[in-house]
Amino acid sequence: MATAVACVVLACPLCRATSWRSAGISPFVRCTTCGLISNASVDAGMEYGATYFTEESPEHGHRDFLSPWAQHYDEVRFSRELDDYLPRPGVLLDVGAATGSFLSIAARRGWRSFGVEVSEAARAIAATHGHRCVATMAEARQFGPFDAVTMHHVLEHLDDPVAVLRDALAMLRPQGRLLVEVPNWASLERRACGSAWVDLRPEQHLRQFEPSTLRRVLIAAGASVELITTLGSPTPTAEELLTAIGAPLSVVRRLTGGAATVQSGDSLGHGKDPAVGATRRAVKTRIARWQERLLAQRWGKRLVAVATP
Repeated sequence: MATAVACVVLACPLCRATSWRSAGISPFVRCTTCGLISNASVDAGMEYGATYFTEESPEHGHRDFLSPWAQHYDEVRFSRELDDYLPRPGVLLDVGAATGSFLSIAARRGWRSFGVEVSEAARAIAATHGHRCVATMAEARQFGPFDAVTMHHVLEHLDDPVAVLRDALAMLRPQGRLLVEVPNWASLERRACGSAWVDLRPEQHLRQFEPSTLRRVLIAAGASVELITTLGSPTPTAEELLTAIGAPLSVVRRLTGGAATVQSGDSLGHGKDPAVGATRRAVKTRIARWQERLLAQRWGKRLVAVATP
């Protein structure tokens, strides 16, 4: 039975309770009332330096957003999200826009897209691609109201995710959609990799989410939840398992025969070198889609929610 633990997180941002127990992987703790997982480390949180979005650090799960394989990764996963969940173009706000990959893909599908990004360096890169990005959500209101607000891997970085979601919902049109994507604490990948899970990132991530707690956070913010599911292969890849046990990147690449990173092995083969043959990618796609249909509700790599105001 898990024991109660002392925690620097004084009150749960979801239910305001102050009782915590271990989440099984330090420094993360679970609220004993609502189940939300928070980071108990006093060192959590970070500033985004000038090279954060352009440096390659696979051993820490970090990627160069401008590299060819990262562009391929984003093209596949973002295209699928737009096609499946936001098929009718309108005015879109991407919160946590980074260097603008999602904005570019949305624009090609007919969206009039804007971004919010705290990193000045990333905003400058997005601007070179013709995107209008501002530093805060308050500044973004001038572009609204919006038909869609998207947040990819933002909530886990926030001290108060409920408050930010509430602001996002207030910027939507009455029939607008909010799309949220976060790492999935309930994924088989996290269970297999444990403390070496690529999306643990205790130096950055203040929260971790499961399907149940993501739903509760959205409802607390005033959202009507349409869908919560997962994307990405529910089973960890050889690259991820080798990285989890501490194998050097050079060894991982040699054993797996690709330009592997700890972000690789997603459901459609993104994260891989784009030079991988089309036939191989097609076979992997069929297998991964079968896996997702079988296990999609809970165990995939990325947790995705769609909600309305």
